[in-house]
Amino acid sequence: GAVKSTALSYVNLERCEINGNSSGGGGGIANDYLAFLNVNGSTIANNSVTGIIGAYGGGIRNENGGNMTISNSTLTGNSAKGKAKGGGIYNHCEPLVKVIAGAPLPIIALSTATIQNTTVSGNSVDGEGTFGIPLEALGAGIYNGSSGSDIKIGGDNFPVVAVANLNLYSSTIYGNTARNGLIHTGGGVYNTAVSNIKLNPLNTRPGVSLVQIANNLFAANTPNDLLNAFFTPAVIRSLGYNLDSDGSGSTAAAPSELLLSPSARFFTGSGPLVAPLANNGGLTLTHALLPLSPAKEKGSPTGELDATTAPPGDQRGLIRNLPPIQQTVRLSWRLTVALSTPPTQTTPASTRSRIRAWILSVGLGRRSRSPSSFSRG
Repeated sequence: GAVKSTALSYVNLERCEINGNSSGGGGGIANDYLAFLNVNGSTIANNSVTGIIGAYGGGIRNENGGNMTISNSTLTGNSAKGKAKGGGIYNHCEPLVKVIAGAPLPIIALSTATIQNTTVSGNSVDGEGTFGIPLEALGAGIYNGSSGSDIKIGGDNFPVVAVANLNLYSSTIYGNTARNGLIHTGGGVYNTAVSNIKLNPLNTRPGVSLVQIANNLFAANTPNDLLNAFFTPAVIRSLGYNLDSDGSGSTAAAPSELLLSPSARFFTGSGPLVAPLANNGGLTLTHALLPLSPAKEKGSPTGELDATTAPPGDQRGLIRNLPPIQQTVRLSWRLTVALSTPPTQTTPASTRSRIRAWILSVGLGRRSRSPSSFSRG
């Protein structure tokens, strides 16, 4: 695709747009083999991967020891077709172990992706391969997967395990689609610890796949918002205050949901009621919550989660929760001065009211428990 980071490299992308690229893996960005990737305030859009052997990571592929952080960004319109996994984001690990002096030395054992204040919207996986061959389509928004293997020491085989770790906080996973193929599922998020099945299934070795979620909105993903492969060592752990639109979240995140207070458990809304991606302020496009959206007032209350899982600012960089209305008026007046009025002038009351109403309408002045008036990202 556009960017390749590998073998202990470090790549930092700030305020970038990666758009319209294609490859066999990592349509926009590929990060692997102990490399580090940081993406902030950027847009990853309309990138694609295709392949009947593997089409992984239409937007970003993080694999085999890669360490990736995405914040305040939007991934949209990315796609994977063929043996398709991760239309928006693909996070995966399989072990690499060397035997030195008769002892195993793990070289690669962990891939980590941390996603915060980010929108993953309108990405897709299509399981139809060349000549219409039906394959698989998994994790249209985000795919998290791992696998294990055997290593031979002294004539004996020993199993080794790799871990795929995904942290997903204060983000919006919306309108992603998995379709076609022998199997298509995990429209929003798909988590499995058996990502590669051998020709002889008895030789298949699982890995460990861990997902932590907090303060997210999962909505209108097809065919489901979240899916965890419980028949594998895969776990989705909810830290609280997540929303979905189809009820799949509480099932995927069981039994961690049972450890939360009732108010912190998954909330299922009858419909997402969000506006299309638009410029609502900030560096990237976001989804606005419509007036009757069930996502309003359902985010983490102030102080319930830490600054990592529920940052004080939203994807646009605006404050999520504000003090009472007196403080809101003061903030509105400050913006009036900054926008157009010299400090020595007096702005008419009618103008102040209009500006204050505009600020309230975009959510800067809204006293809300939700992470953002525009997106839970």
